[in-house]
Amino acid sequence: MISPQRRTRTYPVLLPEEPVRTRSRPRAGRPHPMGRPVAVAAIFLLPLLGHVWLEATAAQNGYRIRQLRSEIAALTKQNAHLDSQAAALRSPDRIERLATGRLGMRAPNGRELAAVAVSPQALWPSAPVVAAERSLWQRLAAVFQQQPASAQERGR
Repeated sequence: MISPQRRTRTYPVLLPEEPVRTRSRPRAGRPHPMGRPVAVAAIFLLPLLGHVWLEATAAQNGYRIRQLRSEIAALTKQNAHLDSQAAALRSPDRIERLATGRLGMRAPNGRELAAVAVSPQALWPSAPVVAAERSLWQRLAAVFQQQPASAQERGR
């Protein structure tokens, strides 16, 4: 049968005649038996893992360098090909053939040529006007040929 009250029992206990002395310092715990082997393994394995990681990174960089060098070689070859094509397209003989053949142009005769002097201001109106350079003697002559200023110009 289940009783609503809890039952308690008492047991006889022998108490010491002298009080128990408490320890002044706590007991040192025993180290874990796997602590020292794990520390030794970490000391030896961590540098080894670092070395392996560096070697793997160096190998990856070497493969990347090889790939980039092959790309550079291919692009250099393509650039040389395009330069030769551009030179062939710019050749004066080809331009003359196209001008005479497709466009119906002809070379001018001597009476059709004229030389025209054009100033830079006519070609580029916003360009600054540059004075012609004078030699040292021309500048000195200009200084000595100036008329002396009158009293009115001096501000008297």
